[in-house]
Amino acid sequence: MLVDLFDYALPADRIAQEPRERGTSRLLVLDRETGATSHRTVADLPSLLEPGDLLVRNDARVIPARLRMTIEQQKARLGTASTTTKKSKSKTTTAQR
Repeated sequence: MLVDLFDYALPADRIAQEPRERGTSRLLVLDRETGATSHRTVADLPSLLEPGDLLVRNDARVIPARLRMTIEQQKARLGTASTTTKKSKSKTTTAQR
């Protein structure tokens, strides 16, 4: 897989700076029978779910972090640094490119 496939332009004004009001987060809903999609909100979930449906909740949180990456002779070196503490902990992982 080419990592260039993940590159895209994202205007700064499209990056959320604060969370949305509770219940207003957007959902893209797919009708599996017709293939039609519709834009809804989390507040619509009770009307979208039917008995027996499985709802998986992701409660992962975003942490302030900085990623630094250098590419050296077909190997990628990725360093991560948390910006939440005074002393920044750093991990380095080497992966084949």
